[in-house]
Amino acid sequence: MSDLKGALPEYYDNVIEMNALMDAEQGTYNERDLYINNFLYNLFVKTADSDGLSLFEKEYQIRVEKGSSLETRRYNVLLRMLPPHPITFNYFKELLSSFDIPVRLDEDCVNELFTAIDDNNVINSDQIKRLWYLMNKMLPVNLAKKILKVENQKSTYRETIGAKAISNVSNVSLAQLVTEKDSKLSLHLGTNDYRSESVVSKMKGSD
Repeated sequence: MSDLKGALPEYYDNVIEMNALMDAEQGTYNERDLYINNFLYNLFVKTADSDGLSLFEKEYQIRVEKGSSLETRRYNVLLRMLPPHPITFNYFKELLSSFDIPVRLDEDCVNELFTAIDDNNVINSDQIKRLWYLMNKMLPVNLAKKILKVENQKSTYRETIGAKAISNVSNVSLAQLVTEKDSKLSLHLGTNDYRSESVVSKMKGSD
């Protein structure tokens, strides 16, 4: 917020009456400034507060679930406002990136399967819901859709000479690079369906 005294000419610096007047008006100015800024912020979904998002939700007839966070409501509005666009693989990747959904995409045309893989196990339940919405809305209906969350596996190696340990090395490897007994993928087959499955894979460089 602006300081009214800072906008005064220098010759008012020692004028008691003018400085007192500015002090009296500063509070009212701050309230008006805050009101105008909030009004401008609420014109855009990215900067709107709860009241501003409520207007967009009413306009697009979006039903808000109880307990939804402000960011979830914001992304729900943005999803409804997406303009018509040819859906290509590259465009879909860019779209997920703009919605802060860091997943790797894999398309199996032979088996008609589209998979989104979270290699770093970082996406949360809200991001999964947004991802499902985008996949169901934009991808062909004949494609089976799947989301995989890959759990990281940690192993520790200990080097010794005689009875004395000289170093400890911790190594974190992605689950898809380790053997079946050490590997687990969290599989989502729907918004309300969640289970874990083992994945058959081999270490890089193995036969």
